[in-house]
Amino acid sequence: MYVSLRVCMYIYIQKVVAECVGLTELQQKKQYLQKLAEECSTTLKQNVYHNCSPLIAAYRETSNIESEIYQTGHLIGEQKDFLSYLLDISVLNDKTPSARPEVLAVKCEKIGQEAELVQLAETVEGLSELLSSDRKQFLYHCNILELDPADFSALARLKALIFTDIFVLATWKPHARGHQRYLVKSTYKQEEVAVVNVRNLEPVKDAFKILLPYETRVFQCADAETKVKVMKAFEEAKQIRLKPMQKPSSLPVPVTAKIEVHSKLDKVLFDEEEIKHTDNAAVALEEEILAEFDKLDILVVERTFEKAIERFEILKKRIKDSEEKINDTIKKKLEKCEEALILLLCREMEPISGCSVRKPKTVKRAMQLLIRLQRTALANRWYINYCNAILKEQVRDVRLDADVHNYVMKIANVYGNHVKHSTRLFLQVAGNGLNVSYIIVWARDSLLDLCAIMKKQIFSTETPILVVSQCVNSLRRYFTELAEAVGFDLTFDFENQIRSPLDQCIRATRAKFLDATMVRAQEESWKAVNLLNLAAANKFKSEMFDLGVKSSLDSFIKDDVQLQLTQSTFQFAKGFLTFAKASISMARTQYMQKLVEDILVEAGNFHLKHIESRFNKKKDEKQELFIRMNASFLLEMVIPVVEDKCITFWSRPAANLQRLIHTFSHLTLEDGKDRFL
Repeated sequence: MYVSLRVCMYIYIQKVVAECVGLTELQQKKQYLQKLAEECSTTLKQNVYHNCSPLIAAYRETSNIESEIYQTGHLIGEQKDFLSYLLDISVLNDKTPSARPEVLAVKCEKIGQEAELVQLAETVEGLSELLSSDRKQFLYHCNILELDPADFSALARLKALIFTDIFVLATWKPHARGHQRYLVKSTYKQEEVAVVNVRNLEPVKDAFKILLPYETRVFQCADAETKVKVMKAFEEAKQIRLKPMQKPSSLPVPVTAKIEVHSKLDKVLFDEEEIKHTDNAAVALEEEILAEFDKLDILVVERTFEKAIERFEILKKRIKDSEEKINDTIKKKLEKCEEALILLLCREMEPISGCSVRKPKTVKRAMQLLIRLQRTALANRWYINYCNAILKEQVRDVRLDADVHNYVMKIANVYGNHVKHSTRLFLQVAGNGLNVSYIIVWARDSLLDLCAIMKKQIFSTETPILVVSQCVNSLRRYFTELAEAVGFDLTFDFENQIRSPLDQCIRATRAKFLDATMVRAQEESWKAVNLLNLAAANKFKSEMFDLGVKSSLDSFIKDDVQLQLTQSTFQFAKGFLTFAKASISMARTQYMQKLVEDILVEAGNFHLKHIESRFNKKKDEKQELFIRMNASFLLEMVIPVVEDKCITFWSRPAANLQRLIHTFSHLTLEDGKDRFL
């Protein structure tokens, strides 16, 4: 359906373009369509709002009803417990333990806390779900202000709720209506929270700091008394967590449990006989280990990973060497602590956009610590991901240049410098035979991506073959030097990447060159080229010299400005030498050398046959001399230069070019004969 819609849109656009006359009418049509689109979008939004309004109202009504049902259920439960308590007193004639004043105080405190929780559930949206999921012991709540850790500026107004196992933060809803003016925003486990006191310094007073695994948050209380209560509540939750097998004196105990204990019923809250026979040494060790976990969490939050790993290794060794039986919960917590530490170190190596200069030092540090934790393979993978991301970002920052050679070499320098730096850092941290394969594979894979970018610029149809040759030869020299610097060769991979596009480039240049030669041959007028002035003659000599013709050309120039060559021969010589200069230096393999040699022989043979056909139709001696001058220029000046280039770059002569010279040698001027009549 989506494809058919796109087809209809395409047909409609074609129809509109065909109907419009001129750019002005087309722009008016475009504006009209944009206006229709905006009106349609506005109408759709209004319809969505009207359709959703009843649903939103129904949801609000349902939420209010659920809140009222929850409140009613809590009130019924409280009344039931209170009536049961009164019934016990009346039946036992005030002789049961439940009739004691301290038990009555605990019962009243519990009822008061539950009533307070009901009120909080009415004002804090989302709190009822937390309370219904698991029965939690409530400790304290207060209104606080969150501050920015950097400059201590106010960020948000919050309500803090402290339970024995969780710490809840609810944000203030300024535009909310009804009773629920707060919304539960964050929930943290008590074992993940480390509370740190903040000294009273201007302008911050009555503040405390919460250290979390991945962040640090600062809060300010309304007064000093509230701050003291908050700190005591956190300390109480910590003591309850550290002593799970002992009954805390500050923890309210249900009255029914005390009645059952003193009544010697079968079900009791704690088995006193088991507590008496518990191994005191094991309990003390577990408490000490739990305290060490808190210190370890603080070190992790403060990013002192070296000390954290040292403490973790000591803790792990202590648990392993301990003769007492350690609780499985502590062992699982140790494993989770190790996983969290590894995850943090991996995130230290996670690439980020616009990383600072110190980032490589951070990566090196994280990599060393992961290796210390016996996670060498993981460290290598994350380091490679980091190197890959940084390289892509640096290549993306290279601006496109009109000069293709400069742009390509900038990219190559970025790649080479990054590979050298990354390899040096990698070998310093994890330098051995097995790990080196990671950096080699990454360098080769990155080279493939780099070549894909460079090939679009180098082997474009608009790029001249001389520029292609300059880029390819410069890159070959650069990668050869890079191989000497890093210790592994990348030239083979580079050659594999450019082999196919280089072949296509040479064949495309051959087609253009032969087509141009044929067109000039058909338009041949067999007249000498008039260079008009001495400056043009010197320019011609300079061009030929740059293309490799070192011999004197004065014998082919008459009266300083009259070049004794046809326009087609002159242009053919320049194109022939240009193609030879570029392609011979790029051809490294035997296949490529054979291809280039065949193209040169084919082009030379075509133009020399063109000269030979005119020679067979000569009319007088002057015309014969002019034709021989053209043939001699190619056979004595141009083709020998190409032969020398073949010997220089290929270390062998071009036999086919030698046969070409021998085949058309009868067209050259005779020795000692005057070249000008």
